[in-house]
Amino acid sequence: MKMKSLHQIGILLIVLMSTSLLNAQNSDSITKQAQKEKSYITFNLLSPVDQFVPRWRIGYIKSINQKWKAGIEFGYGNKILAFADIDDDNEDDYQLWEIRPELYYMLNPLKKTQKYISAELFYIHHKDILHYGVYQPKDANGVIYDQANYFRQKYGMHLNYGYFIHTGKRFGLNVYSGMGFRIRNNNYSNVINPETTDSTMLGEIEFYRDYEGVKFGVDFSLGLKLFLH
Repeated sequence: MKMKSLHQIGILLIVLMSTSLLNAQNSDSITKQAQKEKSYITFNLLSPVDQFVPRWRIGYIKSINQKWKAGIEFGYGNKILAFADIDDDNEDDYQLWEIRPELYYMLNPLKKTQKYISAELFYIHHKDILHYGVYQPKDANGVIYDQANYFRQKYGMHLNYGYFIHTGKRFGLNVYSGMGFRIRNNNYSNVINPETTDSTMLGEIEFYRDYEGVKFGVDFSLGLKLFLH
């Protein structure tokens, strides 16, 4: 509950911070030198406090020309790197890595606060050993287990709308949100003491690992990054 509140506070801070900074800076022009910035190093500020799959995400963005940028972001998380009380469901064997290439189109490259649209591809590779849970296998009733190996692959694309907010000479904030699609493939193996049960035990709201197999769906993005240049 504590980390869930922190996650909600983080989202609220994004809204408040972006509103105040945009109102103060949107009419300012950046210098010609800033327009020619060659690269950014980015640090995602929300992913380490994700209550379900905490990880550290670091990226690199390269300017192609005044209108276009290309970037790539890498993420990695495990139980040692995570905050200890984020999610008790993540066991000691929790491990996740991801890769996110992204192409940016700048809508107003001459402004200090630069608006953009982007296309982001992503791939997530997630493993864990879970204890005392329940899931629904393919074409079958729910299964309660004492222990199971869990493996998830998730990939898809987001269309994002965001801002590069230059708050200083050497750093700034990247605020964005968007939506797209995802394909998720869940696999359970080495299940210990499986017991068939009513699948309604999974609950009314689907959790990302409730179902085994491939599922297609809508996916949303929301983020706050610190960038250095």
